[in-house]
Amino acid sequence: MGAKTFVNNTKQNLIVTLLIREGDSVQGPEKTQKFPLSAGETKNVSYPETFLNGLSFNWNDPVGQAENALTKKVSNRGAAPTFDALLNTNSVIIINSVTGMDVTGRN
Repeated sequence: MGAKTFVNNTKQNLIVTLLIREGDSVQGPEKTQKFPLSAGETKNVSYPETFLNGLSFNWNDPVGQAENALTKKVSNRGAAPTFDALLNTNSVIIINSVTGMDVTGRN
């Protein structure tokens, strides 16, 4: 069982989808889990496996009148500064911007 705190520092209301690794292989099967994360909100989230394999964000852009989606996935396991290390060695995941998926972590 895994758990993280997610912080939305953006001005967008997001639907966050966790890509959850089943086992050790980043190429193996994944589970997904979605949750809403409003602008400025912090939320504790538990998920059924140990490791995250990626994140996906969906949000509506009222100015451009479009639904946007962005996904970033781990391609290889590894130590910092990899995306794998960011997702799996930090207890807090901070979403700073949806532009370029600016995500940082801390413990």
